[in-house]
Amino acid sequence: MAANDKPKLLHINTVADQCNSVGAIMGSIVSRAKAAGFDARIGAGRGDVSSVDFPIGSVMSVMAHVAASRMNDCEGWWSKRATVKFLEAVDEWGPDIVHLHNVHGHYINIPTLFDWLETRKLPVVLTLHDCWWLTGHCSFYSHLDCSPLDGCVDCRHHGDEYPISFRSRSVRNFRLKHELLNRRGLKLNIVVPSRWTADRLNDSGLGHHLVSVIPHGIEIDEFSSCHMDESHEMVLAVAARWEKRKNLEAVNNLAESGLCKAPIMVVGHLMGQTLHENITYHPQIDSRDHLVGLYSKASVLLNPSISETFGLTALEAMAAGTPVVVNADSAINEIVTPECGIATDVNDTINLAKIVNEIMVKRDEFNPKAVAARYTSTLMSEKYMDLYRSLIG
Repeated sequence: MAANDKPKLLHINTVADQCNSVGAIMGSIVSRAKAAGFDARIGAGRGDVSSVDFPIGSVMSVMAHVAASRMNDCEGWWSKRATVKFLEAVDEWGPDIVHLHNVHGHYINIPTLFDWLETRKLPVVLTLHDCWWLTGHCSFYSHLDCSPLDGCVDCRHHGDEYPISFRSRSVRNFRLKHELLNRRGLKLNIVVPSRWTADRLNDSGLGHHLVSVIPHGIEIDEFSSCHMDESHEMVLAVAARWEKRKNLEAVNNLAESGLCKAPIMVVGHLMGQTLHENITYHPQIDSRDHLVGLYSKASVLLNPSISETFGLTALEAMAAGTPVVVNADSAINEIVTPECGIATDVNDTINLAKIVNEIMVKRDEFNPKAVAARYTSTLMSEKYMDLYRSLIG
């Protein structure tokens, strides 16, 4: 790279959609990188890729990857032709740094990608937005009765945990992932959004890697401009998809107990689950303004998730001024202080109801916006800029 050239930064993720949590995080970093003098571009394989700098594959290649993953548990090991074509286009541009986000999602061949990264001797930043790299199959596992410490020898969740497959090849997948991450010629820099996620690397035998903790951030102004609706009391629980790890059962148990003194609303795709009759349901919301409006009407946000690497939903509610109650054993615990809410055992229904009721009474004593201000997209992006500069410096 010539001294007067802009350093070239390539981001790769499943999607570039700003409505997607990882897509929004990537978009914030890319925007800040451009402002900081980087030539930053994006490669993505799913969703609307019409404005993506480097589209990866096609609808047909994604469908083929989905089918292969379903039949043979080979997520990430398909789409070779699409990946080669993508890398040929990237080679013409010639990036100086490659930042990997989610490489699972049925769109890219990871061994081919890593062969290229190693051959080009490029610095690689890998952000772990979930635990997929740590297991032989699942993207999260702490809500399951297993641990990757055994090498995922006996995977019993391939049929009901993403990426769903009719058969299990978890042992092979676990081995291949370890081989890729442990390549000596790979200039790998792992980033995680929480200490909780960093600790999970030890569970899968990857604790020897140098890991940086950079918490996620959000566009605070998009949520903080709304004021609390003092006339409305409501316990709100939000998830894009209420997967098993999101722990909808805790919300149902709270409603069934009758101990909660405010109505409960659940937002998001139920994934085939049912709600207690005392719960008001609102389908998934694509409008940011609508979601912010719900946050502002809630007295408390309840996030009972068992497995989270950070907890953006809780952070968004805090930015809107809403106190939160979260699971103490999840990564969300790291961003929740007595100033903005309480972390507790959300499966203890009686205690959970007591805490929720107390927060509603003392809501004015909390200052969640002040805590949320410590996790802005600007602060997050600046830490990534520092990392990039150290890699090319």
